[in-house]
Amino acid sequence: MFDWLWRLLNYILSPFKTPTILIVGPPGSGKTTLLHMVKTGRFITFESTKSYCKETLSFEQSNVTFIDLGDSYKGFESLEEFSQNVSGIVLVVDASDSDSVNNAKKYLDSIYNLQVYKTKNIPVLIFGNKQDVVGCISREELKERLNIVEKKSKHEKVNPETTRVQVQMMSAKQNFGYQLGLRWLVSKARTV
Repeated sequence: MFDWLWRLLNYILSPFKTPTILIVGPPGSGKTTLLHMVKTGRFITFESTKSYCKETLSFEQSNVTFIDLGDSYKGFESLEEFSQNVSGIVLVVDASDSDSVNNAKKYLDSIYNLQVYKTKNIPVLIFGNKQDVVGCISREELKERLNIVEKKSKHEKVNPETTRVQVQMMSAKQNFGYQLGLRWLVSKARTV
């Protein structure tokens, strides 16, 4: 009975929420560069980030809190700890590096097992970064390698885990793709 009331209240207040987005991914995929792009609009490469960073930034006229786990949090154990109060997750993948893509599959499987993913229905945005690099895989190949299937007809069965997952190709270096993906994620995260 109260479920519909809670959803209505959540919908009405959603424009005023400050979503918290967790940024994860294999080392060297561009997590910190992405956060810097959102913050300044400029591309800068970073050395391996040793600690996590939490910042509340303005994105398209609203505040969003981002938590970049960096590379020192090697593990999937850290995901559960840091994901407790998030309303969305960004998985950044170096789509020009086969090892990064293989590692991203492990991250995605861990995300599917998070308690917050199972109970709060949080959205996941996968960025296929480094589209400016020769030999980078396509969106379709990345989806295939991560086992993400989109529903093609109303009778076709799909993996229920992938219905809240969006794949967006981007290049931080050439400044394209990340705004579109974050726009989708922030709009979904406000309703969590």
